[in-house]
Amino acid sequence: MTFDEIQRTLETMLSVQRELQESQLRQQQDSAKFERNIQSIHEELDRILAVQRDLQESQVSQQQQNQAIQQEIQNLLAAQQEQRRLIDRLIGYSLSNESDHLDLHERMNRLEERMRQIGR
Repeated sequence: MTFDEIQRTLETMLSVQRELQESQLRQQQDSAKFERNIQSIHEELDRILAVQRDLQESQVSQQQQNQAIQQEIQNLLAAQQEQRRLIDRLIGYSLSNESDHLDLHERMNRLEERMRQIGR
């Protein structure tokens, strides 16, 4: 092998080595970029999960508030029914008391009539 052939062979080898190194460098850069993208995706997922967790907690809180409101409404309806029942009883007592009062009034009238008859 002549000097020129050896030199060309060495230049070819150096060129191949340079291409390999450049390819490795690009691959390392791509790998670093890929890792940064993965890290960015993980961070975004963490933010999404935090928002979802907050929304779920808010939803649970709202459900509890709604249940408390529904219970309060049920309590108010029960109290309303009890008040209606009491009003109906009071009206009944009032009506029966008036009828008792009328009976007493009629009795008093009859008694006065008898006393007048006796007094004659």
